[in-house]
Amino acid sequence: MLAASLGLVAGLVLERAAMRRERRRPDPAAADDFSLPSDVRHQTLPVSDGGRLHVVERGPLGGRPLVLLHGVALSAALWHYQLTDLANRFRVLAVEHRGHGLSLAGDAGFTIGRLGQDLAELLDALDLRDAVLVGHSMGGMIVLRFAVDHPGVVEARVAGSVLVSSLASTEGRIPWWHTVSVAAAPAASQAIRWAGRLPGGYLPSTDLSYLIARMGLGARPSPTHVELTRAMTAATSPAVLADLWVETERFDVRRELRSVGMPTLVVAGTRDNITPLVNAEEIVRYLPGSSLVRLPGSGHMPMLERRQEFNELVTSFADGLGRS
Repeated sequence: MLAASLGLVAGLVLERAAMRRERRRPDPAAADDFSLPSDVRHQTLPVSDGGRLHVVERGPLGGRPLVLLHGVALSAALWHYQLTDLANRFRVLAVEHRGHGLSLAGDAGFTIGRLGQDLAELLDALDLRDAVLVGHSMGGMIVLRFAVDHPGVVEARVAGSVLVSSLASTEGRIPWWHTVSVAAAPAASQAIRWAGRLPGGYLPSTDLSYLIARMGLGARPSPTHVELTRAMTAATSPAVLADLWVETERFDVRRELRSVGMPTLVVAGTRDNITPLVNAEEIVRYLPGSSLVRLPGSGHMPMLERRQEFNELVTSFADGLGRS
């Protein structure tokens, strides 16, 4: 009992010390307004299983489409800087996946394959051509699953893709880790559902939740970006997160990627604790026509952490693709 009490006290001391450091950190994003620009266009698109996808769009209708696909438990707000900075040159579309933001799930529930089907139906419904798909984390997994399952749509509508902080498999380099994580996924899923019933939800506005969200960002992150990440995650239904947790732990498209001929830029931060650099390197090994850019010091959120550098990478890649 004494050891447990001392451990608790030590944990609280460390937490408070960490928060003191965070509060003293300069925050260049403190004045940024993460509400959507006033001139965005909102669309709600039905999909074949009864779901509905919310799309936030900005930029000229004749511009090359940049289709932005966020990670699990996030929303279109993740792409604030891209909607702000890139809409002068591109038709920027930030898609909210089923169960996220204002999008609704249909009868097929939550699988990476179904989310890939949503993407195929969205590209067809909006008649997008020469699109560049930008997938972050789970969004990148969706792009890969879509490319494997819908080669005809890729050929007709997609010029290339940018995969950000993503992966082709959850196995990693530790042979036993994948087996353990898959076996533990149902219990972890149930724990997320249970935590969602707690007062304030599973990620309330507390110092501890802030520090958990901060793990997703790299060296010296903006506290504003950390809080934005926490708020987006906290706004996602724990049931959605629980279902996708199991789904993502089983994900593996490595062997299927040999058939994909889509030009791809893979972007990864060297300080990404969620999808470490090894995952990006694995994508490049299996996906023909792909190349890797490493961002030193960046974590899992380079579109926030490295706004200008990230936007320049996307712009340069898109400009280097041909038009049909």
